[in-house]
Amino acid sequence: MAQILIQVVTAAVLCNIFFSSPSRATSNYNYKPNEYVVIVHGRSPNGRYSIASHGEGEFGYDNFHLYLMDAHTGNKIGPLEEIKNTLDTGAGAFYAKWSADSSRVSITYPG
Repeated sequence: MAQILIQVVTAAVLCNIFFSSPSRATSNYNYKPNEYVVIVHGRSPNGRYSIASHGEGEFGYDNFHLYLMDAHTGNKIGPLEEIKNTLDTGAGAFYAKWSADSSRVSITYPG
C-alpha cells in the first residue's frame, strides 16, 4: 500500500480573523447508511484516492470521520484520525489540496 502523508490544517484562526461575527453557521449533513461523500477537491490528481466524509445520527455527528478511500472501488482504506471534534459534518466544509504526485494531502476545515 502506498504511503500518503496527510497534513491537517484547522482554519479556525483564519475564520476568526476574516469572519468575525457573533453568529456562526455550520455545515451539516444527514448521511444515509454506507454513504460516503467526497470532500471539496477530495480526489487525488492520479485518480487513485479520495477523501470522503461519513457520519451517523442526526446531522452526522455520531461516529463522524473523514476517510481515505480507494477512488476506483469506493472501499475505505482507513479513517483520518487526525480530524476530531468538528462542528461541521458536511463534506463541503472540508477542502483537500493534493501534491502533484498524489503522495501528500493537506485538509483544511473550520475549527
